[in-house]
Amino acid sequence: ELIIIRFLHGLSYGISSTATSTIASSAVPKSKRGEGIGYFMLSTTLATAIGPFLGTILSLSGNYTYIFILCSVTAVISFIAAFFLNIQELNLTHEEKQSMRGIKFSNFFEVKSLTISVICGLFYFCYSTVFSFINAYAKSLNLIKESSFFFLVIAIVIFLSRPVTGKRFDKKGENSIMYPGFLIFSAGMIFLSSVNNGFMLLAAGAAIGLGVGIIQSGGQTVAVNLAPNHRIGMANSTFFSFLDFGVGAGPFILGYFIPYTGYRGIYLIMGISAVFFIFIYHYFHGKNASTNSVETDSI
Repeated sequence: ELIIIRFLHGLSYGISSTATSTIASSAVPKSKRGEGIGYFMLSTTLATAIGPFLGTILSLSGNYTYIFILCSVTAVISFIAAFFLNIQELNLTHEEKQSMRGIKFSNFFEVKSLTISVICGLFYFCYSTVFSFINAYAKSLNLIKESSFFFLVIAIVIFLSRPVTGKRFDKKGENSIMYPGFLIFSAGMIFLSSVNNGFMLLAAGAAIGLGVGIIQSGGQTVAVNLAPNHRIGMANSTFFSFLDFGVGAGPFILGYFIPYTGYRGIYLIMGISAVFFIFIYHYFHGKNASTNSVETDSI
């Protein structure tokens, strides 16, 4: 039964996250898309940060019923709110409809957005170690109390930075935020591997949150901008598919290395690995970022 419930959770989340992201991406002009997606992603990122914080607080009572009740109430509120959305219908040409028929790779993934999606998926592979292992790591350091504020710090940093980085994306281009984003995240992960007190733990969380906030919204905006207007939904689907794969595969694979590296070793390795994303991003997208933008405008 638990597996069936989790399957339904994953199915509903996959559908709703793709749909809402597409609605938000289509609602703003391309010249403001970095800022628009940044504001939209505030909601999802804040939810994933505040959720664990509230979950930790409620779980201290030892009664998980309160957590399920809270989640059920918020789900009902979201369902009701969906009826008040003003959604513009997309009118496809005959050629566009024809191109989307049949069973082929391009009908499941947006090819133009594939590279940036893979890069961000690998990035989230590294990030997955944070929310998967942070409680056990904090417990080993006797920092359980401080760890309950870890994700709250991430939420606050993202909330304060998203509007600024979104505007910079629109004015200066994706490279102006993506390169620093990878570096900041890498520094945060390396710093996390060496913490020994609560202040250092929360400081590492602030750096990690800033890096994740930049890469998540910046990467999604790049993925959407690279796709034709009638395939924005497919671009979002491609992007989040790889993000979800990274989140799911990370703990499963890296968990096997914990007995050999310890939590400090895993965070150090993930922090160093994040540095290489700068070169991967530059080779596959960054060096041609301006060219890509021009090509997308002409579609």
